Amino acid sequence: MKRTILAVLSLGLATAVLTAQIPMSKFSSTFSAIASRGYFFQAPTALILTHAQVPDEAKRGKQIIAVYKLSAAPPAYSATVHVTPVAYVDNLDSKVRWRLPTPIIYNKGDYVAVIGVCGPNSGIVANSYGGGNFASQVRGLPIRLLRCGIQANIAGQKGVGGMFSEGNGAIARVRLTFAGGPQSEVHCAPSNGAAELSICDEHPAIPGKNFGLTVKSGGAANTGVALAIGLTRLNMHIPGLGTLCTNPVLIVFGLRAATTGGTNYLFAIPSASSGTVNLQAALTGGVGLPLTNGLEVTVGN
Repeated sequence: MKRTILAVLSLGLATAVLTAQIPMSKFSSTFSAIASRGYFFQAPTALILTHAQVPDEAKRGKQIIAVYKLSAAPPAYSATVHVTPVAYVDNLDSKVRWRLPTPIIYNKGDYVAVIGVCGPNSGIVANSYGGGNFASQVRGLPIRLLRCGIQANIAGQKGVGGMFSEGNGAIARVRLTFAGGPQSEVHCAPSNGAAELSICDEHPAIPGKNFGLTVKSGGAANTGVALAIGLTRLNMHIPGLGTLCTNPVLIVFGLRAATTGGTNYLFAIPSASSGTVNLQAALTGGVGLPLTNGLEVTVGN
């Protein structure tokens, strides 16, 4: 079954310039406060940042993101360095992957820093925490995601403030996408339930690595999951079935049941894989056939 899935992944259309979400630690908890957190790393090569998105497990509805280019790592808490973002957005629907108005170019040795939260432009915001000092990669080169923060809701000063670092502490998770590798984008809302399909943040679609999918049942009873794999998007409502989000060339049955909190499925992607596919899951064995959203995935380094 896994070989079949990977064979179809490999059929995706090759693209001249791909984009990659860097691997990131999985969600551990929500930190709610009038304080904003994120992470930073040193660029191991020239990078172009194109997209960003804050996971919204707390369902706050809006996201606030500030992206920085630094010449040195932020100082250890309680010392701070005054920072001004090179890109900033607030009051953005948390379901949207933010396309930066102008891609940010980093040179080798620059420090990439991002702070992202979900919530209102004043008061308490939600930080999506994951494990700190996380071993990630970008453009096939290793990096470490290290914790940073600003002791305020960053919307108050549009991302301007005093930034600090905190060693191996938990990072606040922000999905960053760089030119030069793979991407994923959620699209097409299901019309017959609350089941969700997403990538595992720690396992984006990188050739030669494990690719991870997460299915949340939304509370629907099920005994298994079926995965539809296609090459193009679709948004077609079928009465009695739901919204088809992909035009499938293959449907794979027999994946284990999905839980309310989310079940992960890992697939090893061959090193030579590249291209784009569209995925949608269905919950089987329960009442009806609850469908998830669509998920477009581009494989690359």
